[in-house]
This record gives sequence, structure tokens and C-alpha cells, in this order.
Amino acid sequence: MLELVFNEEELYDEETEQFIHREAFTVELEHSLRSVSKWEEKYEKPFLNTELTGEELLFYIKCMDYNNVLTEKMLLRFGQKEFKAINEYLGAKHTATTITDREPKGGRKEVVTSELIYYWMIAMEIPFECDTWNLNRLIMLIRVCGIKNNPKKMSKKDTMMSNSQLNKLRKHSWGTRG
Repeated sequence: MLELVFNEEELYDEETEQFIHREAFTVELEHSLRSVSKWEEKYEKPFLNTELTGEELLFYIKCMDYNNVLTEKMLLRFGQKEFKAINEYLGAKHTATTITDREPKGGRKEVVTSELIYYWMIAMEIPFECDTWNLNRLIMLIRVCGIKNNPKKMSKKDTMMSNSQLNKLRKHSWGTRG
């Protein structure tokens, strides 16, 4: 979870010649499947691998608001520092697990939407409570489940070598020549 802290501020508005007082607040943001689902509900397009406009990013920040406290007035206080922190947070792995893809690159890629991720969760019997996890961590869990549930098949050559080794062991244990 990303926590952004905004300190109390006292500003002077030269147009109205008055001081403006801004209250301190803290906002907690979570990049989760639930957040993505809310965003996709509004924009009706896939969130992942989509270049967001400024308006779409601001709405996604509202979707990530864990405690649902963020107002338009609060959003106006977000500056370059906060957007940089959000961007880094969205790009971070949030898991220690790594998987090396040995599959050849290329081919047509599937468009990943929140409904597809929910389908993967159902298919792998991952509880819906996990939709509040960090999205990168949830996707890593889905990938791990996929690997553990569908181990890679051996090549024909490897299968033949394995069978040959098993036959040798059996011949030796039974004391036969074939």
C-alpha cells in the first residue's frame, strides 16, 4: 500500500488578498484488482497495457483510495512528487517471486481485463478476498498457480531418455537382459 502524507499549509491568495488554510491529510492507495475493476467499469476498456490520459489517471487514483476519503480538493494538492511516487508504486513488483519465461516470445497476446483476472482466480480457486492485494502480487500468485497446476511436458527426446533409464533400472532389479 502506498501512503501519501500532505502537511498542513498556509497560503496567500493575491487575488482575494486572503490567507488560505489547507488541512493535513493522509491518503492510502492500493493498486489492486478491485481498483482496476472500478476503473474498467467506467471507461469500458482494458486497464493493463493502456496509456492513461490525465483524467483517467486521476480517476484511477480515486479507485485506489483504500479508505475512500479522497476528494477533488485533495486531488488538487497532488504534485509531481506524488505522481512520481504513484508511478513507481504501480511499476514495482511487490513480490520476491520471479519466474523466467522460457516460452518463445511473439504470437498474439490476450487482452487482460479485470474479468479475465477474476476468471483466473475462480479457475485456480483463489479466494475473492485476494482482489484487494497489490495487483502485481496477485498476478504473480496466478502465474505460480498456473505453473504448479500445469507442469511442463517433457520433450519426446527427454521422455525416451527417461524410459530408457527406467528400463535399465528394472532390468537390473529383476536380473534380466530384456
